[in-house]
Amino acid sequence: MKTSVVSAVGALMVLAVIAAACDNDGATTTTAAPASTGAPDTVATTSSSAPTSSMPIPVCSAAGMAGLGVQEGLPDPVAATRSAIADAAVVCDFEGLVELARDGPGEFIFAGGEILVFVGPADDATALLRGLEEDGVPVTADAVAMLGVPYGFIADPEPWGLLDDPALAPIYVWPAAAIHDSWSQVPEVDREAIRPLLGDAALQFFGDLGFYTGPRLGITETGDWVFHYFGDQHLGTSTEVTTTTRGPSAADALAGFFEAAREMDGAIAAAAEQFNAGFDSDNVTLDTSVFPVIDALDAAALADLIPPGLSVDLETAVLAVFADLDSRVASLKGAARLIVPGNLEWILDCLENGGYSKSRFEDDFDRARTMAEAEPLPSASSDSVEAGILAVRVRAIRSMNSGCDSCGGVAYDAPIEVDWEGRSIVDGPEFEAAFEDGAWQILIYAC
Repeated sequence: MKTSVVSAVGALMVLAVIAAACDNDGATTTTAAPASTGAPDTVATTSSSAPTSSMPIPVCSAAGMAGLGVQEGLPDPVAATRSAIADAAVVCDFEGLVELARDGPGEFIFAGGEILVFVGPADDATALLRGLEEDGVPVTADAVAMLGVPYGFIADPEPWGLLDDPALAPIYVWPAAAIHDSWSQVPEVDREAIRPLLGDAALQFFGDLGFYTGPRLGITETGDWVFHYFGDQHLGTSTEVTTTTRGPSAADALAGFFEAAREMDGAIAAAAEQFNAGFDSDNVTLDTSVFPVIDALDAAALADLIPPGLSVDLETAVLAVFADLDSRVASLKGAARLIVPGNLEWILDCLENGGYSKSRFEDDFDRARTMAEAEPLPSASSDSVEAGILAVRVRAIRSMNSGCDSCGGVAYDAPIEVDWEGRSIVDGPEFEAAFEDGAWQILIYAC
């Protein structure tokens, strides 16, 4: 049974007896471009498809840049929109760029730093683009430069955190480095494609942070330009590279957590695949080689990577990621614990809990990471009240997922209210707390 700290969540249908029951962890949400991802441009072209403006042409960072050459493997609508964006950018046609942005079926996203603008059919973001260029953010130059390097292909962008409407899928993304969940997954060829544009310092920054945060654009398979994220690192107005100044943020403090969360996601996926392969639903047996694999899974270490002192909203988002992974571990361990003839229904209930948590994970992960980039570094100490309350919330999540014969399903949608002085969870059980060996040790009186 899935548990939410806000409200109960309705049951999900089990689509197959076992092939998809174990949270479908074998599925992939992003893929590289089929065959070639397109070669860097070497031939300048012109096009008459860009929207034109009757207004005087303003100065912009892309003024005078060469047009784009052909990239192999792009569907015709995607190629046409790519050319139209570049053609409008190099002549500083802000109105034309906004018209391209408004041309799709949904809202277009301009984002970067603290800016997040959704452009609908009736919206005019011309002033925004001009203002960004005047402030030194080379939005137009970024667009032309990124559209000239190899692209990536996302089959299902909804869990990628970019599109609310899955009908807009699939999507082509420039540069290819932007489609990966972590910088360690970016192939060397895709790193080298952006190095001349963004510079060595930018690539070092991505490596230290753990993921790509530079400029990126997305065009759907039907040719709709749906987002332009102008990240922290930019192509300059000349061949020099400029970097927007960004102080340390909560994302830096959480980098270890996000990396470990991704690794655990993969470990759970591998264990789920082995469970599915080794489970005999007719006889309700499980291959003995699977038990040690499941026993080795433990999300507890993840909690140690969450720093105390985050804002309540960010802490809630981070704990949602933790709860998803802890739930998936608990669902597998619970199912393995119940491997006895006659327990098939209970086993599938446990696995269903894991499937539900898996369905939340990508959105929860992206939300937490995005929020962390906008929040300053936390400053609470390990023996602070903030650290103690965080430890209680972590212990409560683990108790709901694994304690009292539970097997996952916690959806952490709101903070668990803690009465620290009274040593109790509001409207819940009491607990004991002691600071030992540099960390809070929590005992909750549940069950």
